[in-house]
Amino acid sequence: MPSRERTWRSSARSGARWQSLSKNAWAFGEVTDLKNKLTLEKLYLEGEIRSELKFEEIVGKSEALRRVLEQVETVAPTDSTVLIYGETGTARS
Repeated sequence: MPSRERTWRSSARSGARWQSLSKNAWAFGEVTDLKNKLTLEKLYLEGEIRSELKFEEIVGKSEALRRVLEQVETVAPTDSTVLIYGETGTARS
């Protein structure tokens, strides 16, 4: 094979490799950016959930009430149905 042809083929392969590496680097950058955006959104949403669970309107400091509020915090972010029961007049709503 003549030297010029070998050089051209080698150069073409190098160009194709470079193009492939360039595309991979761009895709990796895109994935990294999306991952970072998702992380920030997750942190924001977790903060929103926490701000909703401050229980500012609930009066009481007993150990029993603290346990109930911990349980509420556990199930609040889920779509689970929860049954709250208690004596009449205990404001279960």
